[in-house]
Amino acid sequence: MGRALAEGTIQVGIFHGHEFAWAKVNQPTLEPIVVCINPVRRVKAYLVGNARFNGTLQGASIALPRELREHCRLYFERRCVPAGTDPSTYYRKISRPAEPSDALDEVASGRVQLAVVDAVSVDRYQQTSPRQAQQLRALYQSEEFPPGVLAYDPARFPAADARKIQAALTAAAGHPRGRQSLQVLKLTAFEAPPADLPISLQAIAKAYPPDGRRIK
Repeated sequence: MGRALAEGTIQVGIFHGHEFAWAKVNQPTLEPIVVCINPVRRVKAYLVGNARFNGTLQGASIALPRELREHCRLYFERRCVPAGTDPSTYYRKISRPAEPSDALDEVASGRVQLAVVDAVSVDRYQQTSPRQAQQLRALYQSEEFPPGVLAYDPARFPAADARKIQAALTAAAGHPRGRQSLQVLKLTAFEAPPADLPISLQAIAKAYPPDGRRIK
């Protein structure tokens, strides 16, 4: 998609934060229009364990929700499984519940020992299921990922038009139809890119390079 933006095949694209970081490595002219905000601003992945878990990952059982967010999937593949190892051989059992809350239920009840979920799901579970949440503990957490990004290439799409899009999207939360659209997207708002976004993009591209090797 980054290449398509740079070539002018498409004018605007939406990326997961780490995907935009990867695209910027090869297409540095790409610029963000807005960032996508979830209820919890921390875009992180957590490896959550049952309170009685002994701490040994290999041979444990783990729940990976079918609705697992992409940064959580990346964290699991790069941080929770040794490089070059098939997860199905490293873990004794991989459960695929429908949603993150179901995965946390499985861990809290002891049906599985571990789960990978995002920060939004952890916070929501603590609010909606406080008793079950007492049976959980965060074993490890990821680096903070950049938020999702709507981006363009100024050489291929007028900056004035990008600013119009930014103005419309950042105002969406203030209108009923805009809030309805945000709910469908599971977002709370679009915001102008923060000043530290370039630093965050560079950091995540180094920590999670697209080819699996660290960028020096």
